[in-house]
Amino acid sequence: MTLYRQRFDTFIRRYDDVGYITNRGDFSDCVVDAAGAEFLGALSREGQSLDALAAKIERAFVGADLATLKKDAAEFYDMLEQDGFVVSGESEAELDARDVRFSYSALNPKTARTDFTPATRCADGTTQRFLGERFKDRPQLTSFQIEITGRCNERCVHCYLPPPMAKARTSIPRFSAMRSISAATWGYWA
Repeated sequence: MTLYRQRFDTFIRRYDDVGYITNRGDFSDCVVDAAGAEFLGALSREGQSLDALAAKIERAFVGADLATLKKDAAEFYDMLEQDGFVVSGESEAELDARDVRFSYSALNPKTARTDFTPATRCADGTTQRFLGERFKDRPQLTSFQIEITGRCNERCVHCYLPPPMAKARTSIPRFSAMRSISAATWGYWA
């Protein structure tokens, strides 16, 4: 029995009648229509069988043939797997083994993919342009960065002064409540 789950570095959001999936490891992303959003919404970080996923999806498609939903779900998740958003396998251990993460500790670090041509049909144009147009009247936060300390001695050309630490600590719960997809922090907590 094949199990599917979203990759460790993949995040899924639903915005009204569209679904958004992003992989923070290779910075790929995709927007799908309302039907695709239902299929995305069934995924989680736990391995699930196609039967379990189809049972969740079926709630949104009342009267749909379960066999057709399973077939469509398998095709959709297989495309997402080709694009690096999903892993599949026969066990949790196999899912863990296939969920390759980038690491600087590897002798020769490599990305999990070499061909970045998307298999999943996404929104026309760039995803960020699509989301920007869609939410121009009500902006959505998708990511934020916090510099933890101003005492770093790396002297990067692009660096700027951080906000006071108290402000950074209180900002994290607010960003979480805004359903931010990713956060980057560096430095150390005093």
